[in-house]
Amino acid sequence: MAIAQDKSDLKPGKARKGLVPLVHDELLDHLMAGLDGAMREHRGYGETDVRPVAVEGAGHRHSDSGGCSRRTSYLLRGVERSNPMTVIEKWNAFVGTVLHEWVDEGFRRTLPHAEFEVVTSLLIPITDRDGAPVVGLDGIEVAPLLTAGHADLRVDMPTADGPKRVVGEYKTQGGFRFKKNAGFQGEAQGPPYGGLVQACMNARALDADEVWMLDIAKELVAKAYAEDYGLAADDPHRGFSTWVFDRDYIRRVSDFEIRRLVRIVELNATGQKVPRSVIDNGIPKGARIVDPVDGRWQVVNEDGSVADTGTSYLCIYCSHQDVCIADGP
Repeated sequence: MAIAQDKSDLKPGKARKGLVPLVHDELLDHLMAGLDGAMREHRGYGETDVRPVAVEGAGHRHSDSGGCSRRTSYLLRGVERSNPMTVIEKWNAFVGTVLHEWVDEGFRRTLPHAEFEVVTSLLIPITDRDGAPVVGLDGIEVAPLLTAGHADLRVDMPTADGPKRVVGEYKTQGGFRFKKNAGFQGEAQGPPYGGLVQACMNARALDADEVWMLDIAKELVAKAYAEDYGLAADDPHRGFSTWVFDRDYIRRVSDFEIRRLVRIVELNATGQKVPRSVIDNGIPKGARIVDPVDGRWQVVNEDGSVADTGTSYLCIYCSHQDVCIADGP
């Protein structure tokens, strides 16, 4: 059973040379069609590809934290995804899910008191910058925003001063991104910003003392490459990177995200368009997407001159890219 694919808007492809894989393969079509249902069944999502919210009635998922404010506004309003994941993209995410499960299994053998997939939630009042309740176009005060998520790990670790509550968040990365985050390719960028904000929101909800971020490589750093950085063949840092953030950092990051969410809800409620403000690793403060087709962003000075520019992958993989393009700046 072949999967229908609309390729009418694709650019002419580059010609590949050598022993090129098949372009059309009936067995591969059968595999992709079967995988779609198999992955959905394994994750227990029913007929949907989107995980159910952790708490019924929640308007925002912690896993959607950070990134682009315009996309967040679409999600908060329940705008249908114009660019849902393809089957091959679901496969990429599914591989990450399986790796998560094995990390959990590893912890279960050494930390039997640890908890996994812990449900979290926060109730956020919607007020303007002066602290007054926000009133929508219908003349009714905007209700508080319920946010929710799942913490990958919660564990109380013993210390000399008593138990320390740690909330962990795992993120799987391709080989290139893993090396960039860990400093094997240029200056270390650290954990992905969206995942870090997600972890801080969960940690805040669970009153945690620390956030523990784990990057999991889908492809190990090559032996020869690792040796250049002083890593032995059996060094776990060829496939795992970890960072720890304290309670003050958790508060600062979650405070910023809460303010961002409140402002987006306010703009939605008062009929204003939410700007394409974007926050991510390597993108400077104040950046806005100016071309959602290729993810080009700019930071603009008060006089209108461009202070900085670049591109982000966020638009290319955005679930609402087409609707954003149609809505304009």
